[in-house]
Amino acid sequence: MHVKTCLCRCRNTSFLKLLLDAGSKLGKSIDANEYGGWTAAMRACEYDNYDALQMIITYKPNLDAQQDSTGMTALMVCVLHGRLRCARLLMENGAQVDTTNHTYEGYTGAHELKLTNATALIFAVLRGHDEIVSLLVEHKANVNVTEAGHSQRTPLMCACQFGHVECARILLNVDSINIRTTDAFGHTAMMIAAGNGHARIVRSAPELFDNSYKLTPGF
Repeated sequence: MHVKTCLCRCRNTSFLKLLLDAGSKLGKSIDANEYGGWTAAMRACEYDNYDALQMIITYKPNLDAQQDSTGMTALMVCVLHGRLRCARLLMENGAQVDTTNHTYEGYTGAHELKLTNATALIFAVLRGHDEIVSLLVEHKANVNVTEAGHSQRTPLMCACQFGHVECARILLNVDSINIRTTDAFGHTAMMIAAGNGHARIVRSAPELFDNSYKLTPGF
């Protein structure tokens, strides 16, 4: 295990500072990566080590650095693990909210996920982290972004797919939200909610209906 990972995980910020100071004197970049492209900031976010992240930020790292294969950023790591305080700290220090990943494979509950060109907002909605969704919206995240994977869905569609009612409400309160966008299969957000049996979203978001609403055959 990488030394910075150990220190972020055990929350030993005193030793982390010694390590970072020593690296700085030797001309080592704060953005030096572990295998796979993990930075110290990413590890601090993974383990929800707010104090370590605060310290790392004082060394002016590239908060938008991406992992080698997945393209995940520190903010995306926060979102996947539900680290609200760390996510807020990153955004307050200039982390970009609309950076897209390369590829991601994982699970949300029993559902397998394969996402390409997804943003932190899409990850937050898929995991149902409504407070982080709200924070990203406050920081002007693009609510109409479409991931480039198999389904090509927007954040609102993802909320409707997995029945995350509060996430859907937050997104629907954004003036620029486009409720009539369709995914790769021609389905709107309301079609997705209805097709997955999420009655609470259907009942609580009548604005998703329009005069042309109709389920496509076989949906």
